[in-house]
Amino acid sequence: MIEALHRLLPSAQRIIPTAFHVTVDNVIQALEESDVSFVIHRLGKTDWELESSEMDDIEILALLNMHEVGHQGLLLIETEACSTHGISYLSCPAERLGEFVSAYPANLELDDKTVGTFFDSDVIMLGETSRTLTIYHHGGVYCHVRLPAL
Repeated sequence: MIEALHRLLPSAQRIIPTAFHVTVDNVIQALEESDVSFVIHRLGKTDWELESSEMDDIEILALLNMHEVGHQGLLLIETEACSTHGISYLSCPAERLGEFVSAYPANLELDDKTVGTFFDSDVIMLGETSRTLTIYHHGGVYCHVRLPAL
């Protein structure tokens, strides 16, 4: 994922020099410094922590309106489990994202069963082919970004 971010966002090379630095905050900073426009959307109507505690990953995925972003090809995905378990990134075909999220965390193939849900923390999904990006923040906000051609 780090290489794709570097290719698609010029400022990412400085702000996100290694995979360790791939965070929602740093990706947003790279977007801002590259003058890429995006709109933050709120999920839920009240306290997202309370609302989301009663939802499963598929319900949260539905709220993200993924059809709006137009991801195509392979999605590179960074979840909390990536940093916790030293996984550089996850991937799945964009059209199979629902299946991938449903199978999470089984598709991580980890012996450690302490992996949380897909949306238990921040998630970054990058479609390099479609130059699209979805950012989900655990506080209940998200944005979809169509990255400009360089």
